[in-house]
Amino acid sequence: MLEEEQFIGQSSQELRIWVDFYETRLSDDIIAAFVDHIGRLNGHIYKLTLVGCSFGSKLKLKKRLNRLDPPLKRPVSFFSDPEVAKTWLVREG
Repeated sequence: MLEEEQFIGQSSQELRIWVDFYETRLSDDIIAAFVDHIGRLNGHIYKLTLVGCSFGSKLKLKKRLNRLDPPLKRPVSFFSDPEVAKTWLVREG
């Protein structure tokens, strides 16, 4: 994640970011680290899509993302279907 932050931090553009959590067990520690990571990328995110989260992980992620300070400036959406996620991510607005 640190290498990704350095790479994205070099860009002046806001990016569309896709994170695939299929077959990933998201412990509380992993969720905390991921949300902190997203918080540090806040100024570089145009849209963020999270795909394949279990129901419980989705609730935990939403709760933690909503507590970010400063709050995320851009939309975050959760999807179970990768094709629907892609469509949302590339759609304007």
